[in-house]
Amino acid sequence: MQGWRGPDGDQRDIGFNNTRIEVKTQLSTKSIGLKISSLDQLDDRGDHLNAVLYRISPSEAGISVAGLIEKVRVHLTFARLAQSEFERKVMLAAFDSDNECCNENFGLDERIIYDITDSFPRLIPSNVPTGIKSAEYEITGTAIADFQISWKHLMEKINE
Repeated sequence: MQGWRGPDGDQRDIGFNNTRIEVKTQLSTKSIGLKISSLDQLDDRGDHLNAVLYRISPSEAGISVAGLIEKVRVHLTFARLAQSEFERKVMLAAFDSDNECCNENFGLDERIIYDITDSFPRLIPSNVPTGIKSAEYEITGTAIADFQISWKHLMEKINE
């Protein structure tokens, strides 16, 4: 639970052992791309940085956000500290079990992992002109296809 950093205000969603992961989700009907919400989101600050894109589609056989949260709760039943931390972060993330979109089931169609290196196309504080304070932008899938890595490679980086 300590690795889930987004609800605590970190610019990246997950962090372990000098590796940071930005998680993105999009419908599979859309063109592959990453929507970036700030200049800091893809700034590695000396850590290994990756983006993981989950492409999903509505599916009766899938799982909802509410269902996923319940599965994690069950998994943490005997880990009281982790369970408490999870509940705190779910609250900070403003999860609303009554929200219709939190109860819609989705299936995972594809998981794409990108290695964010110095040559990855991105806007970060060090490469934008002076005076630009914030930005939201989208990176097309064709521009980042060469930066794809395997899940195994990501796990190796986390465990270095």
